[in-house]
Amino acid sequence: MSINGIAAANYGVEDVAKSVEFLEDLGLKLVERQGDAYAAFELPDGSAVTVRPLGDKALPASRLQGPGVHELIWGVSSQEALDRLSADLSKDCEIRTGSDGVLRLLTPFGLAMGFKLFRPIPLQSTASAQNSPGSNLRMNQWRKWRKRAMPKELEHIVFAVPDVNSALDFMRDRLGFKVTDVQRGFGMFLRAPASNHHHNIAFIDSDIPFLNSAGKVTFNHLNFLVDDIDEIMVGKMYMERKGWPGSDIGLGRHRISSGAFLYMPAPMGGEVEYSADVDRLDDTWVPLEWDNLFGFLMFGHNLPPFLKGEQNWDMKFVENPETVRHVPHKEYVAAVGPGMGGAGGAH
Repeated sequence: MSINGIAAANYGVEDVAKSVEFLEDLGLKLVERQGDAYAAFELPDGSAVTVRPLGDKALPASRLQGPGVHELIWGVSSQEALDRLSADLSKDCEIRTGSDGVLRLLTPFGLAMGFKLFRPIPLQSTASAQNSPGSNLRMNQWRKWRKRAMPKELEHIVFAVPDVNSALDFMRDRLGFKVTDVQRGFGMFLRAPASNHHHNIAFIDSDIPFLNSAGKVTFNHLNFLVDDIDEIMVGKMYMERKGWPGSDIGLGRHRISSGAFLYMPAPMGGEVEYSADVDRLDDTWVPLEWDNLFGFLMFGHNLPPFLKGEQNWDMKFVENPETVRHVPHKEYVAAVGPGMGGAGGAH
């Protein structure tokens, strides 16, 4: 398989004008606008974000409830690989190829996905050197000053689904995605076969109470990669000065993926995430299985109530990534109790 990452995230939203304003303030480049009917943004790597009114006929039908990314388009590195993918999926999926050349289907777990020829534009980025006691890597030099955040690429996306294993079966066994980490009772993190991001997609159990998904398919968040923590925080200040709601947790760092993060509620549905300094992987990576709270957070500026107590330092290597399964949230809570199973997060 030659799926290399997210080529486009197509939103269905309740307010196009407000969504366009938000995404421009977030740092995305608007390349097309058709009043309140459609808008398209492009990132430096060539990936795209589009917004349309919720229920627009241009958005494919799916099981996704509410606003959010109603169609996810994956990039494929060559036409030959796209043709092979089409031939394989056509065996048991209903495939449509549009005039735009995008191969589209409804996945068995209810999300609308597509595949297109996409070769990401190579990026060059230089974060400021880091000084630490005994290591003076930035001598006689200021850190880079920024006015606002400018995301460079779409790193990953997260959905809540009632059957994580159904999503896992399709993404891993049919599309060649690799399991990169497991968050017990919460979900699975998966990397596209031709990507080196820690994960390009994650699925979390929609029975987790704080998600308010009630066992339905819902959109959780879309991740935008920036250069470093400075850019995350400059972006945070810029968004708040523009009047957008702030982040609940604030700046933090995950243990799973090691990424620095900042989540913000978005008018397009769900949240957006600025992230930086995330693990990069290849096929020699061995996944870990994490205690749900320990894996979620190394630190956070504003600790939520469920993370106030001591965390259980518990993780282990996954013995068989090709066959590992998700333990449904309800089963996990029944086994460990509500103290560790009733709250948490995914990223």
